[in-house]
Amino acid sequence: MVGTGAGNNSAELYDPSSASFSLTAYPNDERDGGARAVVLDSGLPLVMGGYRNYHVYRPIYWNTAEIFNATTPNFTLSASRTSQTVAQAL
Repeated sequence: MVGTGAGNNSAELYDPSSASFSLTAYPNDERDGGARAVVLDSGLPLVMGGYRNYHVYRPIYWNTAEIFNATTPNFTLSASRTSQTVAQAL
């Protein structure tokens, strides 16, 4: 899965059998950059943190996390962190 960022609130899934990407569900929070993703033990990807550039001098930093389920296919908001993060270590 990859997010398009730069003002495009979308995500794409990679299919290794066809070596191609396809659009999927929209995340709840539009993230232009700085977000991180990790695959959970359940096999589902968790996307968290990042920022949205509503204005070059006033970006919005997210403290939210979302889990993507390819079978539905939807993003679901998960627990929020206590602080906003960009490019956090995983």
